[in-house]
Amino acid sequence: MELHERLKSLRENNKLTKTELIKRLKIPYTTYNNWEINASKPQIPDLCMLADFYNVTVDYLVGHSVKEIPVTETQALMYKYNGLSYKERRLVNILIDSITIVNGEDELPNINAVISAVPLTRKIPLFSQPASAGVGVYLEDTDAETLNILNMPDYREADMAIRVNGDSMTPEYNDGDIVLVSQQPSVDIGEIGIFIYNGEGYIKRLEKDGLVSLNPKYKTIKINELGSFKTVGKVLCVV
Repeated sequence: MELHERLKSLRENNKLTKTELIKRLKIPYTTYNNWEINASKPQIPDLCMLADFYNVTVDYLVGHSVKEIPVTETQALMYKYNGLSYKERRLVNILIDSITIVNGEDELPNINAVISAVPLTRKIPLFSQPASAGVGVYLEDTDAETLNILNMPDYREADMAIRVNGDSMTPEYNDGDIVLVSQQPSVDIGEIGIFIYNGEGYIKRLEKDGLVSLNPKYKTIKINELGSFKTVGKVLCVV
């Protein structure tokens, strides 16, 4: 397995999108994307950063070792944790929190009681009308169904969900994907959001010159001051 393939495998095994990963690594999207599509190679400092993030060795990343080699007990535990599903991680987090709360007591809490007290899922509205990742579609005043999402920190800010329509936001957001959204009146430059412009709904990245697609074949949508523009919310992740 080559370096770019290993980076993709590690990211997917940790259930991270490229957008989520670059936010944690604090690097430009294009920089990381080029590494994963083998358009460029990370330098030594970058390899060290990636190895620390995934709790693996640099040798593993560049293919000098057959498998990951956890250096410490903590790294070994993190490697196991990263291999769990979202639901399994939630159970582990609940157990850790419970142990922390009762620290010093003679007995551990009843795990079944703790899990029952903290629901694993919660409900948010999933709007029937999609946001377009291509040609705009009308988004306001649409019906909504109920979507169950995991009650976990990564999803805590989500209060609505929207389907993606089109391919202008590939490879991060594909046609038919469901994205979680935090409803808010504005997003920062460089963030991906749901917007309504002149009555049409879009999922795009907000830049100073307009609404930008991740797929380079689509042109930037310029925002005219005379037009009707509204931010629905910030896109958090795909479910």
